[in-house]
Amino acid sequence: MKKTIYIVLSLLVVMAIVLLVWLSREDRVVPLTQEEIKEILSLPDSPQNATYRVLEHEHKLVDGEALTDAGTLRVTGEPYYGDLNGDGYDDAVVLLSYEDGATSYFIGVALQDERGFMGLETIPLDRGLPMSVVIRNEYIALSYTSEQMELSSTVYEYYIVSGVVFRKVSVLREDDEVFTGWYSFSDESMSFTSCAGDEYSIVSTSPSYAALKAIYREREREEKVQGGVFVVFSGYLEEGVLAIQTIVTVPEQGACDVQMVPDTSLEEEEMADHTSPQ
Repeated sequence: MKKTIYIVLSLLVVMAIVLLVWLSREDRVVPLTQEEIKEILSLPDSPQNATYRVLEHEHKLVDGEALTDAGTLRVTGEPYYGDLNGDGYDDAVVLLSYEDGATSYFIGVALQDERGFMGLETIPLDRGLPMSVVIRNEYIALSYTSEQMELSSTVYEYYIVSGVVFRKVSVLREDDEVFTGWYSFSDESMSFTSCAGDEYSIVSTSPSYAALKAIYREREREEKVQGGVFVVFSGYLEEGVLAIQTIVTVPEQGACDVQMVPDTSLEEEEMADHTSPQ
């Protein structure tokens, strides 16, 4: 019994010594204050200082630039602003150049909320810097002209944000037109009225017909159908009937007169003939 008590007392003494040593350390863990926690969770107030993921690596920009082990990542020109997810905040689109012996280009997005700007995954620009960048109705449109890329006509690329995923919209045919307006669905038939006021029937065999029907039914259940559902899509006309190839976006707050385009352009030394659309 006495031996047991001795062992217990010895353990308590050792524990007390360990505790005193820990308390005397200057580098012991100290709980964070509310201000420190807020600072850690905060985001930068500019897309020029956000963190972007480029080629599977995250890079924190400082004044639009980041030095990496392989080269330099920097924002080309000024950011473009517009709401990309319908939350009322102006998000930012940036064009990035990455120099590591050769120069490659990327498009990136920084979503804004009350905390600041959160950068997302970037996407390579295989065609290089675009002639123009337009943000409207929660999507991004880049244009490449025939003079710039030796193309037969102007080519557009479209990008959207789904949640926190930034992705490029795959257009089935490069010669498709882009249509903007309202579509409605009733009695197993679908019709479309463009922003110009033109009315078309939509071919039921269109690749995106089933998806548009599902979206329309969901909006009906949510009581968000008011004279139709706003949509942006690529497609083509054939004998007066409209075939929808690819859905670009179906924003809840879409409108024909939305034109959220910044009065900015790329630096002349980066691309002399780049212009920002007005």
